[in-house]
Amino acid sequence: ADNRWESSALRSPLRRRPEGNRMGWNEGRRAVLIACGAIGVLTFAAVVFLDRRAERRHEEEALLARILVSAHDLDALEGRSIANGRVDPGIRHELDARRTVLEGQLARLGRLLPRNADLRDLRGLARAYAHAADEEFRLLEAGDLAGARALDAARVDPAFAAFDAKMEAFQQTQ
Repeated sequence: ADNRWESSALRSPLRRRPEGNRMGWNEGRRAVLIACGAIGVLTFAAVVFLDRRAERRHEEEALLARILVSAHDLDALEGRSIANGRVDPGIRHELDARRTVLEGQLARLGRLLPRNADLRDLRGLARAYAHAADEEFRLLEAGDLAGARALDAARVDPAFAAFDAKMEAFQQTQ
């Protein structure tokens, strides 16, 4: 039985399957299309990843700037209380509000950078400053201006200076 159509000599060269392990025309096209699709998916994933990383980095930088502003605002209010020799009710309310904002900002930064040892140190310095300032305000409210000023020089100002220096260093490393 002579079947001319099954003879390999009569097949089109483009449709002929080469001998060995080489792919035919359709298989080659399919492989190229799959490779292009994979490259496209990987490129899209990389762009999305880098975009999210850039957004997160921008959020971290903005939050660090807000933390620094909040800390300096708090220090200015504390300094004004020492200069006045008393804690006015309006200033006390503002101090509490500013401290709450600062703690919230530090907590948010902690969620963004959960395993950052420098951030843990920074939060500890902020707590040390807050505790020293609270003690200073108690002395002012009790009318002990000399004690408040001594505490300010011995603990409050050094605690803020340590926090501020750590904050500046933290910003440089981030």
